[in-house]
Order: sequence, then structure tokens, then C-alpha cells
Amino acid sequence: MGLQDELQAEVDRIRAREASDYAMVQAQEAFYQQHLGPAMRAAETYFVALVDKLKVIGTDISVRYPLDPQQPEGVELRQSDYRLRTDGKQDPRQIDVLCSCKLDKPREFYVPTESRVENRAKLLHAYNFLHHRKNKLDNFYNICGATFILEGPMTARIRIMANPADRCIDVELRNFFQDPEPRRHRFEGEAFDEEMLERLAKLLLRQIPQLIETTVSPALRDELRQQLEAEEALREQDLAAAHAERARAEQEEAEQARLLNRLRRGFGKLSRKTSRD
Repeated sequence: MGLQDELQAEVDRIRAREASDYAMVQAQEAFYQQHLGPAMRAAETYFVALVDKLKVIGTDISVRYPLDPQQPEGVELRQSDYRLRTDGKQDPRQIDVLCSCKLDKPREFYVPTESRVENRAKLLHAYNFLHHRKNKLDNFYNICGATFILEGPMTARIRIMANPADRCIDVELRNFFQDPEPRRHRFEGEAFDEEMLERLAKLLLRQIPQLIETTVSPALRDELRQQLEAEEALREQDLAAAHAERARAEQEEAEQARLLNRLRRGFGKLSRKTSRD
């Protein structure tokens, strides 16, 4: 095979690949228009109307999240500021329904030990909750504790994505649960109907605890109970350690104050004696 033949063979391979890719894109677009597009357009229409109503009503919902280890029942936030964001296309491929969860005022708490400090920081970062941190260092400049200052807000989001490559609609739920990890669900276009939109709206307004109802076996229920008990025991340990650290710090401050007072009295006596001499 000569040089021209080799080049022509490479051109044929490239054109065949381009034709295959184009055919795949066209097939995915056809699938979107027939099976996914109607559901995505219905979802956009539904949530545009819902968000408009919520803006007028000004719905303000109390929610709790495990942000502060010293508050086992969770830190109370106010959910409001509902809004819609799309990709701006006539046939939408992605729809985001968002709201903000806010503190009434900044909140701070203390966490002892470096490992617990890092774990708490990872949790707050996973929630993407705006916060500041003041590390406490030991004599070797290692972290031995930290004060966290929570400011917020935190965004909760429902993301609806058309996925013609996998022939489905993906739903991602972020910051609607105690676990900060996003939850993802997949639906066929025909299954993503008005009933599912209603469930998403109820989840948004905290009227239901989860999007898909599941049956929990007795064994799994017992495992979850044991996990909750272990988490509660760990929270109590964190709380006790934080109180102990705070008491130790207060004792150190009191001892330093007493030492300072003794030094002042000693300097006073020395000064008076010097004056008499």
C-alpha cells in the first residue's frame, strides 16, 4: 500500500467515526424529543408556577441539621428564598430548583482533638455551609481543638437532568437529608409524571422525608437503630470532651489571674518598701 492509500484509509476511518458519532447524537436527540422532552418541559412549567407561588406566599420552613456536635437535636435553620435555574433552552436539559437554609444569627461551638476537628470540617464542607474556624494549638503547634463559627447560608437543591445517552431522567437531591451526600434517582421519561413532580414539591417543602418510599426489613431497622445509638454515644463523648476542655481553659485562666494578682501585690509591697527606704 502506497502513501496515498494509507492516508486515504485514515481519512475513511475518521469519516466513518464522525458519521457514527453524528448518528448517535441524532438518535439521542430523537429519543429526547420523543420520550424525555415532554417530561422535562412539564417539569419546567410545574416548577416555574410553584416557585412563583412560593415567592408570593413567602413560605418559611424550620429545618434542622447536625452541624453542632453539642446539639444532638440539630441546629435550627430557616428555609426560604425559592428560585429556579435552567439551561435557558427551549427544550430544557437541566432544571435546578433551589432554596436557602439560613441561621437567625451566627453560632459558634468548640470541638476538641485534631481528628474531631477535621471530621467536623469535612461535614461542614460536604454541606457547603459557610463557616469560619479558629484552631487551638498545643505547645508543639499541633491542632488540639478548634472553635467553629457557623454563618451560612446553605443551599438545598433539586436537580433534574435529561440523560438521553442512558435513556432516562436523572434527579439529584442535595442537602435535603441528615447525610450531606447527594442522593440520585433515575426515571424513565414516562415514569417522570405529575405524581413524581408532586413528590418532588413535597420533598422541597419538607412534607415527606424521602422521594422514593422504601420498605425497611427488621434486620436493617435494627442495624440503623444501633448506628443511631453509636452516633448518639459519640455525640455525648464530644459534648463531654468539649465541656471538659472549656472547664480546663477556664481553670487555666483563673490560675493565671491569681498568679497575676500575686505578682501585682508583690510588686506593690516591694514598691512601698523601696519608698520607705
